Amino acid sequence: QPIASFDIALKGIVNQPWEEPATPIAIATTGEDGRFEYKNVAEGMNTLRFLPVAGIAELVKKVGVTNGQTTDLGDVVMDAGRTARVQVVRMPGRTPMPGQVLKIMLLRTSVQGETRETDRNGVAVFEGLSNQEYTVEHMDSQLRVSWLDTSSKELSGVIPIGSGTLRGTVVEGDKPLVAEIQMNVTWEGNILSTRYGLESDGDGIFTRESLVGADWNVNLNVQGPTYRHMMESVSVADTGITEHTFAFPGGTLTGRIQDAAGQPVEGALVQWQAVSASPNSIYNVPSIM
Repeated sequence: QPIASFDIALKGIVNQPWEEPATPIAIATTGEDGRFEYKNVAEGMNTLRFLPVAGIAELVKKVGVTNGQTTDLGDVVMDAGRTARVQVVRMPGRTPMPGQVLKIMLLRTSVQGETRETDRNGVAVFEGLSNQEYTVEHMDSQLRVSWLDTSSKELSGVIPIGSGTLRGTVVEGDKPLVAEIQMNVTWEGNILSTRYGLESDGDGIFTRESLVGADWNVNLNVQGPTYRHMMESVSVADTGITEHTFAFPGGTLTGRIQDAAGQPVEGALVQWQAVSASPNSIYNVPSIM
């Protein structure tokens, strides 16, 4: 049945599928026949947000618009939305953890939603979700489970609170580095990750607890005059402390630039990128000299 007096916000042009302008350009309201129209829409990929009302969840659509043409969305079906069901368990042993606080957020944005406590089975349920990518964070451990799925009506995942610890040392040659660390792993079909914000200290050391035993991808970002990034896979044990050193390349490269006649060239720009010899590491260290 057509839905009258329903509001749709036009949010404008986006460059990436996950982006969305903060402020609506305009809001259209459906008529008795459920139809709406925007005129003079900018060419490109626009965002339409169908605003929620009682019993109907929010819906977001990316719509490509071409100058001089009419884009007809056809019938847009609105419903009660999606459900995310998340269980928190203690590992090893997979013991349900009741009374744990979980928060749901939109993935790749700072938009945060509601919080829920897990029941006696360690489960929390979030209802009325839109067709966007979501992540749910366990507030105590700052572990997150995420879904890239934007179509399934039922989302489910497990956040395992492990007994493993990673103690890392970040260095460049013999010099310790302060780096931001984020970790992720595919666990039971979903993306399990840590929150950004953990940093190594002045001695290059960091500690991350509550990890389940798995091969974790560890991302390290070093800020400064030259931004550097490294990703390395580390096997974290189920229990106890796993020690690992993350070594950025720290050698010195020199050279001489000359023209075809063998004369030195002053002021030339040289860009380089380090490539790791380890199959488990990826270095990205661009620099201009």
